[in-house]
Amino acid sequence: MTAASKPTKTKRNDLQGIRGFAILSVLGFHFYPNLFPNGYLGVDQFFVLSGFLMCMLLTKSQKLPIFQIFSEFYIRRFKRILPLYFLFILCTMFALYTVFPDTAIFQNQASAGKALLFVSNRPHTGDEDYFEKLSIAMDLFTHTWSLSVEIQFYIFVPLIFLIGVQLKGSMRYGYYTTLVTLSFMLHLFSSPIVFFNSVFARVWQFLIGMMTYFISRSRFVQHEKNIRRPEESEKTTDEKVRLMEENQDLTTEAVNKTANLVTKCIILALMISVVLLPKELDSVSARAFFTFFTGVLIVLSVEDVILNSRVMIYLGDISYSLYLIHWPVYAYVKLIYKSNFWILTGALLVSILLAMIVYEFFEKWYLKQSNAVITVLVLVLFLSNVFYINKDTIQKSMEKKEEVSLTPERKYPRLDEMRDNMTLDDAEKMNAYWNQHDHMGPELQEPHSVRRHPDHKWFDFQENGTEFKILLTGSSYVKNHHKLIIQECKHRATIISIDEVTGCEPLAAPHRKIDNGKFDASWAAGCPAQLIEFVEFVKTTQPDYAFLLTRWFAVGEPYDTNENDLEHDSIYIEMKSQLKKILPNIKRKLFILDSFPRTNVDNIKNIAREMKEGKKTMEEINKSLYNPTSFERGRRRHAELVKKECGSKCELIDYVDAFWNKTMNAFQYFDNQGFSYFTSGSHLSAHGLEHLSIAMDLFTHTWSLSVEIQFYIFVPLIFLIGVQFKGSSRYGYYAMIVTLSFMFYLFSSPTVSFNSVFARVWQFLIGMMTYFISRSRFVQHEKSIRRPEESEENQEDNVRLMEENPEITAEKVDKTANLVTKCIILALMISVVLLPKELDPVSARAFFTFFTGVLIVLSVEDVILNSRVMIYLGDISYSLYLIHWPVYAYVRLIYKSNFWILTGALLVSILLAVIVYEFFEKWYLKQSNAVLTVLILVLFLSNAFYINKDTIQKSMEKKEEIPLTPERKYPRLDEMRDNMTLDDAERMNANWNQRDHMAPELQEPNCVKRNAAYDWCEFEGNGTEFKILLTGSSYVINHHKLIIQECRDRAISISKHSEIGCEPLASPHKSVENGGFTAWANYCPGILAKFVDSVKETQPDYVFFLTRWFAVGEPYDTNENDLEHDTVYLEMKSQLRKILPNIKRKLFILDSFPRTNVDNIKNIAREMKEGKKTMEEINKYLYNPTSFERGRRRHAELVKKECGSKCELIDYVDAFWNKTMHAFQYFDNQGFSYFTSGGHLSAHGLEHVRPIYKKICASL
Repeated sequence: MTAASKPTKTKRNDLQGIRGFAILSVLGFHFYPNLFPNGYLGVDQFFVLSGFLMCMLLTKSQKLPIFQIFSEFYIRRFKRILPLYFLFILCTMFALYTVFPDTAIFQNQASAGKALLFVSNRPHTGDEDYFEKLSIAMDLFTHTWSLSVEIQFYIFVPLIFLIGVQLKGSMRYGYYTTLVTLSFMLHLFSSPIVFFNSVFARVWQFLIGMMTYFISRSRFVQHEKNIRRPEESEKTTDEKVRLMEENQDLTTEAVNKTANLVTKCIILALMISVVLLPKELDSVSARAFFTFFTGVLIVLSVEDVILNSRVMIYLGDISYSLYLIHWPVYAYVKLIYKSNFWILTGALLVSILLAMIVYEFFEKWYLKQSNAVITVLVLVLFLSNVFYINKDTIQKSMEKKEEVSLTPERKYPRLDEMRDNMTLDDAEKMNAYWNQHDHMGPELQEPHSVRRHPDHKWFDFQENGTEFKILLTGSSYVKNHHKLIIQECKHRATIISIDEVTGCEPLAAPHRKIDNGKFDASWAAGCPAQLIEFVEFVKTTQPDYAFLLTRWFAVGEPYDTNENDLEHDSIYIEMKSQLKKILPNIKRKLFILDSFPRTNVDNIKNIAREMKEGKKTMEEINKSLYNPTSFERGRRRHAELVKKECGSKCELIDYVDAFWNKTMNAFQYFDNQGFSYFTSGSHLSAHGLEHLSIAMDLFTHTWSLSVEIQFYIFVPLIFLIGVQFKGSSRYGYYAMIVTLSFMFYLFSSPTVSFNSVFARVWQFLIGMMTYFISRSRFVQHEKSIRRPEESEENQEDNVRLMEENPEITAEKVDKTANLVTKCIILALMISVVLLPKELDPVSARAFFTFFTGVLIVLSVEDVILNSRVMIYLGDISYSLYLIHWPVYAYVRLIYKSNFWILTGALLVSILLAVIVYEFFEKWYLKQSNAVLTVLILVLFLSNAFYINKDTIQKSMEKKEEIPLTPERKYPRLDEMRDNMTLDDAERMNANWNQRDHMAPELQEPNCVKRNAAYDWCEFEGNGTEFKILLTGSSYVINHHKLIIQECRDRAISISKHSEIGCEPLASPHKSVENGGFTAWANYCPGILAKFVDSVKETQPDYVFFLTRWFAVGEPYDTNENDLEHDTVYLEMKSQLRKILPNIKRKLFILDSFPRTNVDNIKNIAREMKEGKKTMEEINKYLYNPTSFERGRRRHAELVKKECGSKCELIDYVDAFWNKTMHAFQYFDNQGFSYFTSGGHLSAHGLEHVRPIYKKICASL
């Protein structure tokens, strides 16, 4: 070939440029997802390029034997991929162990194992997702899913290729098109998880890359044939093709540059526009577009200034290193620094720098090595990874484990693997292990669960017992506790079912922003929907016993009013609603884990180290761990719920008692050896789980007295019916009732059989029957030995003596036979009591009941029951039964199971019972009925008052009657009277703060719900002139009674519609500033339509918009003079245009006014009493001008331009303006606040604005 005829060779640098473009897209998507939401499409470009490269490699070796085709292909690809990939995994694991938080280790050890085997594209399990949902870890290997897909495609791509090369021309393209279509259809109709991860749903992208190779090659061959000179042979053309295959060369002179360049530039512009678009496109369409046109870019091989630029080519060269390296760098920064833009940018630059170093000094080096060197390198790196990833498991397996002997008291090995003589070094190591593994530690997992339903994460454990079914539900605390509970209950349970939802609670969903420390709380948004899931799980399972196990976020939220007004508390109302749905599906009992203090988790890792250093006492270390956030509110709501809605069917599990240290007088987070009870993931460690014990009810033992007293109600009736029968008929009557009651006992649930008076009647009746038997035996004996001189009257006297003194019968019966029988029965009963193993309760109870009756009938004396000690214990038994339990409960809670302390408590109980018996019981039994009646009444009333003292104290406050006049038709809402003092102001302000807008004096009764689907209700008016609608936020509830009072006389009806926090004219577009309580803002966009619907359905004459204006006061998009381009103002206009046509006469809008620094309201009266500050100074501390001026500006513009005379603004700035202070005034001269700490108007504030509404209502 002559020099003139040689084609100019130019390497396909544009392919590297496409790689550069793809990696930039991916980097943008990962580091700046809000700016580049479509950057994920870069991965799709990588797949097309990989398909092109695979096809080129396979084409080169297609003439070789089949085995060599496969081996050549795999050697080339693995040589390129594996060394860097395995080095990346090793380095990432080193970073994981050294700089990442402990909570990230366990998840990423598992992820590294999957990455090492190229199965990262398997979807995450719920357990793996848990860590990321809480943002306590990120999967450092999540991006390796794409390499896993590619490697998996390598398995069958040679086969696809070999079939394809048997076909020629259009047949080959038809074959590949068919496979592309089938794969794309799978991608199109699969679930998002499948189409994202499945290799079969990605085949179409690789195949499009392969087809671009065939098209490029055929175009080149055809061109060569067209221009071939006579002196050039077929061999020369083949040589050019070989050059193209080896060097990815195409002659720049061989194509029509101009047409290709224009087409290429248009496609590039479109693709760049898609990546730069700040709005996410439909993923299927975008993916299809990028995949197809990446193929077109490859075919259009003409040079361009973008893809062929040196920067893009170099980015393409380092793209593999950069793709692997960038994600762990990003993950570290995201975990530690969250979303700081400049730190993320710095991390991006660090990623690029590291990729350059790796490319220049490792990637280039290993690509030049022989296959033998690469094989050794890959093996060394692979084995190093295997050992390094599993180092904790290997290390643990090599530790010598001390065998723990099992006993009847301990049927299973300890979860925490504690042993004797452990040191602070052991504690440091174990605490680190528990932090890393959190509640997912292998030792806390019970195997052999069966998933019950594919659509739900409900699992069942089949167990060994036959007595009952148990259900565990709640948050990750279910996963944390399930093995412990299964171990303790499995021998009696038939089945134990579990369901866990990360972070969510079965009784309530968060209504406000979650305080979850450093951890993310985005999971909270999904919790309202999960409430149905919890109910459904219980309904489907129908358990005998259920455990609600969770950390309580929602249940611990601030009260809507105060702790004594839970009936108006939204969280408590939701808890009641959930309980009413759940409880009927539980057959016996519900156990609820009560709220307990949280942990400052960052300090857990320091416990053992600080104990070793000795600079801090245990109390100081423990104090640094204590976090009391919200748990007292949770305990208050739980207590009220169990007391009022659940009773004996519910029981609280109290960890405060379990972890309370009496010496420290504090909740204890670790033991004396430095072993932590909690993990840095806020779960109980294995050691904490082993520590657990249950809290006790001081009055639980009084159930038996309750049953006895209830039986007293109908025992006279049973007796009077019984005495009508004689002889065997009477015994038949009692035997029938005994049988019925025993059958009821036998077939009832354990709760009913234990507590119900009807399930205990048989035991009382057996006692009654023993009396009749004893009496009849005595009478029969008297008749058989009667002397002639004894009259019937003498016999009756003897019976009376027996009844009053049963012991005299011992002289009148056959002693020997009775004594032997009695001794045998006593021996059996004592043996049962002393037996260290629990017997079947039904059999044991029947045995004891029947033979206690026999003992009564056998009245002969014996040395045991007739001993002075036993007789005196019987005398004090009533006092001792009542007294012993509170003493035991106190000792058990404070000192746990210390044998000697428990023994001391028993002796104290006996001593107290002796004192009570000798000095009170004996005394009152001698008193007359009149004295006893007075005593009982005094004690009963004292208890009634003492138990309810808080409620009574509140109701006894004196209320002064205020005369009504034509000017004042209703009593004052604030109950103000003359001559009130600053002490009164302090008390009243506190009362208004506690009750807020839900105070009873602000509620108008008899609101009839208009629509079951919405929270709209209607008050009937007394007039005939017009209809009124009040709509808005909680300000509607705050104001409604005042407006009803002023307008009712003329209104036909007054309708009320309120949505917490939301506004009828706009929803928040930016973060709401509301002191942290902003969760409701997420729901407001969906509420706008409800405001429109309420007005449409009501068709009122007059409407009042009553709300605090958050959205309306947001910062302007540009400035206050450019509202026509302001998002909030445009939404206000849109809403007004939907609402206004449905209002017949006029719309009143409460205008924006300054907010209140609510924390200072409680100090107003106190600071006025102290006299250290002037009224102006106190008022100044209350002033919060945030955003209200912007709200007033938008309202004024809206009314002026869009509404005119049909709208009117209600202005509180004028109403509360103090001209002397020249300020918005928050309280009056006597210290009574106009506002509450909940941000509403107090009753006093409402009375202050009453003239405004009086005037409006009069003018309607």
